[in-house]
Amino acid sequence: MRKKRCLILIVLCIVFSPILKIKAEDVTLPKTPTNINITANDNKIVLSWNIVENAIEYEVEVDGIVINNSYLTVFEHEHLLPLTTHQYKVRAVNKKGKSEWSSLIQQKTANPKLQEINVIKTNKEIIQPRYGFGAVEVNNEIYIIGGYGNGYVNTIEKYNSIENTWEIKTNLPTMRTQANVVAHNNKIYIIGGYNNNDKELGTVDVYDIEKDKWMQTKPMPTKRRGMATVEYNNKIYVFGGYNEAEKSLDTVEVYDIENDLWKIMQQMPTKRSLMGAVLYHDKIYVMGGYNGFVLGDIEVYDILSDTWETKGQMPVPRHSFNAMQCNDKIMIIGGYNTVPFNTIELYNPKDNKFIFQNSLNKSRYSMGAVIMQDELYVIGGTNEASPMNIVEKAYIKKDEAPTNFNLEDRDNEIRLTWDKIDSKTFYEVEVNGDRLNNGLSNTFLKKDIKVNKKYYFRVRAITDKGISKWSSFKTYIKYSSKPCAYAYIGDRNNDKDNYETISLYIMTKNINDIYAAEIEGSFDIEDLIIEDNNIEQLLFPSEKQSYQYIDLDKKKGRIYINLSLEGDQHQNNELVNMYKILLKMKTLDTTKIIIKKINLVDSIGHRIDITDVYDLDIPSLY
Repeated sequence: MRKKRCLILIVLCIVFSPILKIKAEDVTLPKTPTNINITANDNKIVLSWNIVENAIEYEVEVDGIVINNSYLTVFEHEHLLPLTTHQYKVRAVNKKGKSEWSSLIQQKTANPKLQEINVIKTNKEIIQPRYGFGAVEVNNEIYIIGGYGNGYVNTIEKYNSIENTWEIKTNLPTMRTQANVVAHNNKIYIIGGYNNNDKELGTVDVYDIEKDKWMQTKPMPTKRRGMATVEYNNKIYVFGGYNEAEKSLDTVEVYDIENDLWKIMQQMPTKRSLMGAVLYHDKIYVMGGYNGFVLGDIEVYDILSDTWETKGQMPVPRHSFNAMQCNDKIMIIGGYNTVPFNTIELYNPKDNKFIFQNSLNKSRYSMGAVIMQDELYVIGGTNEASPMNIVEKAYIKKDEAPTNFNLEDRDNEIRLTWDKIDSKTFYEVEVNGDRLNNGLSNTFLKKDIKVNKKYYFRVRAITDKGISKWSSFKTYIKYSSKPCAYAYIGDRNNDKDNYETISLYIMTKNINDIYAAEIEGSFDIEDLIIEDNNIEQLLFPSEKQSYQYIDLDKKKGRIYINLSLEGDQHQNNELVNMYKILLKMKTLDTTKIIIKKINLVDSIGHRIDITDVYDLDIPSLY
């Protein structure tokens, strides 16, 4: 019996040995790892690469020494000195053997002395302690929305930096925490989130700041919380998040604000929530987060091509932090990974370096952060123990603006020049509010100049250290030889009694003097009723007033004002005459009076129509 068994085993070995040999020969050498990314701070360098098919482990050569990295595709080189350079190669290993080494990669650790955040100080506390809320800046005021504190916080608080005060502005129509907020055209979009009643939300509430009113848009297709959002070109991009049905999400959806439509885009390579997303040079950087593990992955979304690429790893993985663009870098504030963080880092995607800045006084996560007028505000959050109401503030350092900024008139074009900083510095020019990349050139040409239109320009530099301050404005108007005029609103002021005062400037060329002006304005008749006795007498710098007349067309929401400005010059020189008119009107609600058209008649009978009235807070021509 024993002899039969042995014979059977011998036969089986003979039969199956070619098959086993074929299977062994099927295993091939692994390919060399690809897409190797590298990031660094001042004491750590992190390598990451794509998974290699049939590899069972990886080896990393670090400054000439080979280290077994097991099956991991991330290698951390720690405890390094600042400003030291290190060399790396990576290869894959399986039972058949080892791949070729990757190309040699060099990386230098960061300079910790490159500080762009000044000393951090305590600022005015918020009214209601909270975390998991949204924060945005609109018109030099900060709004914080929703969140969780001692229960759900259902309010919007507004911060006035001039008076250094917080006030409760309004209540939310939908109670929520872990929502995302985006500001666009004086409206705040509050997207998704969570509450105990509805669980994850797809609701999008919109708060109109000027009208102090709420509305809803089409809901987000995927209900979620803890996602990240970025506004770009009148669209809101929503990344990842979490819901009970699908857990961590890789879903990307975009909301078209103008058309009230949602569209599904290419999904993220990594599922995650509680991450950061920042618009940087027309691409969106998504980093960190949580999906059962604390993540450091950096992935970049190309908006134009709807594609993704990996960019490496954050040296310190984390979730529930704030990220925003600052000085042409990405600022990363606070967060959580086993403990709350008090760190502030600046990440430069150009060289993949992270530089630690001055630290917060209080460690925290799930807070709000806003940059307003070159100052960083870090608001609320939690430190695990309790919700916080503490606000910290720091000035963001910037280099001085380019020097010797000059404007030259060349027939039908304007030439701007300034001193070049160095051969590697880029420049950005602002023309009437539009920011244009001027590359490395320190000369800018504006062609096709329109007659009687005011242009204003300024320039700033973009260096490896960040973005400089703006230069002062240069302004220009090309006047026609015939009688002409233009007008702009210099500023608007509202007082507590609902009086709105508009400073209206009228600039004239080749006109001896204005004899009469007819001003046509409008207001929103759905939100406002203006009665005759609610409009005060017009105020002028001069005492010379021949007549004035006001007519209200309440059905169409228009205001007609006829007045005499003879001799009422506010300022004049050889080029122009300038007239200043103060319109003061009392309304029954806060609103915005719009100047539609101005008709002028000068002292010798010329009639000029001004149909474009610029509503800008811009500097004087002089």
